[in-house]
Amino acid sequence: MGITISAIAATATIASAIFIAFQVGEMKRQTRLQREIAEAAVAPYVWADVRVQQSNGWNLEFAVGNSGQTVARNVVVIVEPPIPKMVEREARHVDVMQQKLRSGLSSIAPGRTYRWSLGSGASLVNRDGSLTHTITIDGVGPSGPIPRSEYVIDFGSFREAVAGRQGTLHNVAVAIAKASDKMIAEQERQTEVLRKISGEKPEFTFADDQPSSQWLHRVRSWWSGRRP
Repeated sequence: MGITISAIAATATIASAIFIAFQVGEMKRQTRLQREIAEAAVAPYVWADVRVQQSNGWNLEFAVGNSGQTVARNVVVIVEPPIPKMVEREARHVDVMQQKLRSGLSSIAPGRTYRWSLGSGASLVNRDGSLTHTITIDGVGPSGPIPRSEYVIDFGSFREAVAGRQGTLHNVAVAIAKASDKMIAEQERQTEVLRKISGEKPEFTFADDQPSSQWLHRVRSWWSGRRP
């Protein structure tokens, strides 16, 4: 009987130890998961993309940004093969851009986006050879190195896309300024006509012999006489 009781007690002890070990392992797993979630929540999210320039709807641009919540440091973006220089005006800037990205940007703040013009979209999507480029992104966040991103950008995806100009607030401001200039010019023209008709000075002071009210009265009388 004593041996049986001892065996049962030993079995219970072993089972209890296994259960405790399982609980400890689960607690460690949950702690690690919570830590990973917390680190991911504050990690920067750096991306690179090729876009159509909104200002003209024709050129393409290379953009690098940070959509995360914290600053990304030592951001290295490598494009393989390098984006070719298709337009002489942008050639130097494209070379400098890729050298700078390969050397690494010191930092990218949350919400910040850098853009570089690549030149004519038609030239870039209709060139000979492969139109695909592999993008590799490395960087450092508050918790250490961020996971490496690697994906392919295909310029051929722009080939049948509509080249449309979306417009900007600057364009709206320019249109308003032009409309205002036309209104001011028309107002000045009408004022000049009234000046010639009345034969009086457009403005009067208290030192003038005739007050402005008499000048306005003459203009109104003339206008009333012209109406049918």
